[in-house]
Amino acid sequence: MLKVSYSRIKAAFGCPRAFRYAYIDGLHSPEEGNSLLRGKAVHKTISKFLTHKLAGLDFRQSIDLATKETGSTLDAVGGKGGPEEAINICESVAYRLFPYHVSSTEEGISVYTTLFGIDCHIWIIPDVIIEKDGRIWIGEIKTTKRYDPRIQRLYFNEPQPWFYAHVWELANGVPHGTIAGTILFVGTPKECFVEEIPSTVVQRHIAKEFLEAGVKELTGRFSGNSLPHRIRCLTTFGECAYMPLCSAMTNPAYYDDLLRSLYTQSDPDARWPAIVEVAERRST
Repeated sequence: MLKVSYSRIKAAFGCPRAFRYAYIDGLHSPEEGNSLLRGKAVHKTISKFLTHKLAGLDFRQSIDLATKETGSTLDAVGGKGGPEEAINICESVAYRLFPYHVSSTEEGISVYTTLFGIDCHIWIIPDVIIEKDGRIWIGEIKTTKRYDPRIQRLYFNEPQPWFYAHVWELANGVPHGTIAGTILFVGTPKECFVEEIPSTVVQRHIAKEFLEAGVKELTGRFSGNSLPHRIRCLTTFGECAYMPLCSAMTNPAYYDDLLRSLYTQSDPDARWPAIVEVAERRST
């Protein structure tokens, strides 16, 4: 069965070789950038904050308990500002999220379907699902040190929120357009900026096309050892994590040494069984 997620499709449209390393070989570097570490720490804390909010605790109790529970994760955030900056971002996001009716947080949603004769398991993990004015919204949390209003316009054109909405609708068996749109929370150490981005017919069409094109891209292209690569070695977060391996491909001994010293290997699907359980539980 073909395993499909937004990150896999995005990687497949990027570099076949990097896709092979990440999603077939399961290689990853333990050295992650500070921005990525901070984002993960904030997301983990906000998820716990919302769990306590759903249990009936007030804002101060919820955020204090959440930051205490994720203390080790927040302490691991290095760089200028360190854990204090990450905690400030957590509080700014939590403050703006608190008035919303959040029905779930960081819960995996998956759907089994057949596209082009291919059996697919498609999954998403939205940051939050929000109920507002009788409709469902996808809530997405982004973190940054300094706010740039362009991030909201850029995100408006990003396929991710509309892909999430499309898969949520497929998983729940409801018509396209049921999801009202995306509520974007951009957290900084000083303030969290919020924008509601309503869904449009064009965006729903883009999401459907993105999924179908992604399934075609993922099918049967990533086999063999001599994979091509595209000129996308530099990303928003810097140099591709697999650049050392690509550079060492003509020297097998050095290549093997890099594998042992720079990368760890794990099952890229290890986190998905819990999502399957959610999907099965919903269908019973």
